[in-house]
Amino acid sequence: MIDWEGTGQQLCDIEEEEDSDENPPTESEAEENKTNQSEAGQESTSQASTQPTKAPRVGKKPTKSIAPFLYVSMFNAKQDLLLAGGAGKNEMRIFDWESGNIVARISHLPKSILCGAVSHSDDMFMFGSADSKARIFNIN
Repeated sequence: MIDWEGTGQQLCDIEEEEDSDENPPTESEAEENKTNQSEAGQESTSQASTQPTKAPRVGKKPTKSIAPFLYVSMFNAKQDLLLAGGAGKNEMRIFDWESGNIVARISHLPKSILCGAVSHSDDMFMFGSADSKARIFNIN
């Protein structure tokens, strides 16, 4: 299993392959193995077995969830703010550039944020989301 660092959940199974240093059997060895297996099969059919067969264990598949994607990041030089938005939690986060702390969070949006822009003349920013809406905000 590979651990996804963002959410801690496991995304996919990876089976380890066993490296075999043995040479492949020759044709005569392969035919000898086939005859031995068929003879063993005839013996096993004559003896009824009451033991249950062991089926391979089936593990529970990981639940599918939306990975957190970052679609837009912007820098506001006037207030030294970094704005970032995307999918996953469908929110726009505003960080203080110096400390790295979250200054504001616009969350609970119905769809992911796909684009954004910062005004160079005013203290405003905007972003557009997959719900076909553009939202405009003042930076205060």
